[in-house]
Amino acid sequence: MPNGKPAEKRRAILDAAITVFARQGFHSARVSDIA
Repeated sequence: MPNGKPAEKRRAILDAAITVFARQGFHSARVSDIA
């Protein structure tokens, strides 16, 4: 994860989560897939 403002980190995590949820579904997603 790049260093930066907390808001930027939060946005990057949310973007990754949305991508994983779209591909795998909420119940199949793991934190390690998002991180």
